[in-house]
Parts: sequence; C-alpha cells; structure tokens
Amino acid sequence: MNGPSRRAVLGAGLAAAAGSLGGCSGGSGPVRRLRLATGPEGGPYNAFGKALALAVGASDLPLEIIPVSTAASVNNLRSLDEGSAELALAMADAAEDAVLGRDSFSRPAAVTALARVYVNYTHLVVPSDGPVRAVTDLAGRPVAAGATGSGVRVAAPRGPRAAGVAGRGAPARAPPAAPPRRAPPPRPTSGRWASPRR
Repeated sequence: MNGPSRRAVLGAGLAAAAGSLGGCSGGSGPVRRLRLATGPEGGPYNAFGKALALAVGASDLPLEIIPVSTAASVNNLRSLDEGSAELALAMADAAEDAVLGRDSFSRPAAVTALARVYVNYTHLVVPSDGPVRAVTDLAGRPVAAGATGSGVRVAAPRGPRAAGVAGRGAPARAPPAAPPRRAPPPRPTSGRWASPRR
C-alpha cells in the first residue's frame, strides 16, 4: 500500500502542534523550535528522535525538532511536565503512571498523547541453558530491569507481579554499558516459548 509514511504523518501532526503552541499555522510564519526529550545517546529513542528531526528538517514545515538526550521515559515525562521540553518519547506504562501520578510520579503530570510513533515491546529474556523456564521461576532471583528513569525499569516488574512473583526477588541494577563485541555464532533454537509450569 502506497501512502504517506508514518514520519510524514507525524511531521504533519507536529506542524499542527507547533501551530497551536506558537500561534502560527501552515507553512508561513517563523520557524517554531520544539525540544524533543528522547533517551540516552546511542539508544533507540535517541536515534529515532534524531531521524525524526532530520525528516522534519527536510520538509517545508516551519518547524525544527531539537532532540534532547535524556535518561529516557520517566525523565522525558518530567521534562515535558516541567516545561523543559515541548515533546517527549515515552513508553505507555510510564505515560500512564505520569498522568495518574503514581509510582515514579509524586503527582499527576499535565501531559497528553500526541501520536503512537514507535512500537516498542519489552522482552523478558533468560539464558537458554539456565534454570528459568517460566516467569514464576524468577522468584528470589535478581533481574536486570533497565536503566533508572527508563520505561523498561517501570514495566519490568509488572510481568513478574502479574505472574504472582512480586516482592520475592530483588531487581538488579542495569549492568554498565559494555563496549560492542562480536556476536557469538547463532545457536539452534526450537523457536518456542516455555509455558509456565502448573
């Protein structure tokens, strides 16, 4: 199907948002600069923010997107609420917490969703030759749950909690970023998920 790309549609949405924020409309008037809270340098949200800024910059929209490196979703939503950013990328779990004023947010944040622009799945991954075969096997085990301030850190405990494992294991801190290394050769896999034991 040939139609406008997601970035083109988002660019049009951002132009409309810029018009309402800055009092300008269409392709006329001064260029509106919007700070976009993204994520850490080298991360996917930061890369997406930079790509979006380039796409909008290549258009004839009176708009400039300025990607801002951050800790990620929680920090982005706080920046948006405090006015140090006009746009933010955030995982849905963290955005819901912000609007409801729960968990990482001491009060409801005055934010609203503009668009779903980056589909993001959180995977719970374990070593294939390890003892964990179901979420319930995580009880009492440390889990690397993402960087502080990230949406993954918000979402990570929710899966085990839903499986009845909440409070039995201590989340481990995210490991420090390691330099890139060569990937090992692929191992054969069955391609199936282990189902919880009953």
